Amino acid sequence: MESIKKILEENLNKTFISGILSGPRQETGCQKVKIRPILKKDQLYFQCEKFCEAQVFHDNVDEDNICEVLMK
Repeated sequence: MESIKKILEENLNKTFISGILSGPRQETGCQKVKIRPILKKDQLYFQCEKFCEAQVFHDNVDEDNICEVLMK
């Protein structure tokens, strides 16, 4: 898990284009998460698009907390 966290910390920045996390270990919860960087009022955020069953949820996470959110 530490190696995954290190990779996320190194690559999640302004130059990151997009990413998809899929294939969860447990069938409950979300099946896929799409991540992309966005700028809101000159602040870097990452938009997480979570696909849970028939619904899609969007969250904007600041760059300081994105690694913790994705590790969950």
